This record gives sequence, structure tokens and C-alpha cells, in this order.
Amino acid sequence: MAEAHPDLVRAMQAEGHDVENHTYDHYRLTNMGVEQTSLELAKGAAVVEAITGRPALYFRPPGGHSTAATRAAADKLGLTGVFWSILCSPYEGARYQLLADHVINDARDGDVVLMHNGEPGTMSALPKIVSALKNKGFRFVTIPEIDPAHRRPAAGEKSARVLRNADAR
Repeated sequence: MAEAHPDLVRAMQAEGHDVENHTYDHYRLTNMGVEQTSLELAKGAAVVEAITGRPALYFRPPGGHSTAATRAAADKLGLTGVFWSILCSPYEGARYQLLADHVINDARDGDVVLMHNGEPGTMSALPKIVSALKNKGFRFVTIPEIDPAHRRPAAGEKSARVLRNADAR
């Protein structure tokens, strides 16, 4: 998707979003060995870097399904797995109020909320979610802000990259 819409990816990055790797073909990685998974992650990472000018630091496997082979491939490429603590899929396609209530009522400090782009329910619920969570004192941050070991350096700043793979909750 990033390869098909590079201008959208650049616009997202320009707005301060952190663009990372969700694989190249969106295959279920649990059916692959280390080499196949490495290729899938490497191709996705190459597209991200070509468009953004920054290497991918994180990945989320399709469906959040991860195996020892997935983790070995990620380690090989220096990618850290990021998963979610609030899943919105069961509410996407439903009345947007159910989705909004789910996130607003369940959100805790440090949560990662998984929503799918372009879903009508998500698009309707998102303004209400953002407003309500801000009113509760939440801030929206990028994954590197949550994971200081992978903080992106400021322009001109040099930084050592720590290579590890830690499955976030």
C-alpha cells in the first residue's frame, strides 16, 4: 500500500506520524520460515525507507501473529515488534458509537490502539475518541516516544541504534 501511495505516506510523515513496517505482501507470517519472513520484512522495510528516507525500526505482523521464526527474522533485521493492547476490529463496521465507547472506556496509559485505515466506523469514531481521550489527559505519541531506546535522532544528531526485538504488550 505504501508503494502504491507514496505521496500519502510522505504526507503522514510530514504531519509527524511515524511510518513503520507491516510487511510487504501482508502474508500471514506464521506459515513461513525465517528466510521467507526475513524477505517479507526486508521488502517492507525497503519500501518504507525509500519513501520516508528513514529506516524502519518497528514492525507489526499481519493479524499480530508471531512465531519464533518471526522473531528471529525481526532480530536479524533489527526490527522491534509492536502489537496492541486495544483491538478495534470487533467494532469496525458496527455503529461508530460502540467503537468510540470501547476505546474511550478501556484506554489506559501506554496503550496501543489498533484501528484500520479507511473503515467508515473508524473514521466516524476517531474525532470523538481523540477529543474524549484528550479531555481525560491523554497525549497521542509515536511508538519511538514510548520506546526511548529507539527514539529517532533530531536533525543532525547522531544516535547509536540498539538492535533488539521485544514484543510489546
